Amino acid sequence: TWHYNTYPGCACDVPSHLYSLSFAPNPGWTRTYSRQPEIRAYLNRVAEEVRAHIHLDREVTGAQWDGSRWHVETTQGPVRARVLVAGTGPLVEPKFPDFPGLETFEGVKMHSARWDHDVDLRGKRVASVGTGASAIQYVPR
Repeated sequence: TWHYNTYPGCACDVPSHLYSLSFAPNPGWTRTYSRQPEIRAYLNRVAEEVRAHIHLDREVTGAQWDGSRWHVETTQGPVRARVLVAGTGPLVEPKFPDFPGLETFEGVKMHSARWDHDVDLRGKRVASVGTGASAIQYVPR
């Protein structure tokens, strides 16, 4: 979310301190509702600190908890861990709604999760499809 979403006004919609991980509190948020660059920087900093304990790009084929540890089978071999985080990435690929005419529309189409900062929307007629938290942030801008 905080890597790809860079649309104008992108910020958390809950108090920033709720984005602090319990093992890496961040008492230094600069705003109550921090903007995307600050949240991304915090998460990148924490990821670097724990990188040696993170296993990416592997498919989990099985996992069992024995009461004290996870025994995880992956396509890259077994892993034993006290913590298992499911990072399935449901928001990695933006989804456009399916409605008639979208495929033949000749104007600019972009998803808020892949904002094109090279497109100048000033003075243009713009339709925003969807009313989620993202729209509430970018429409006023």
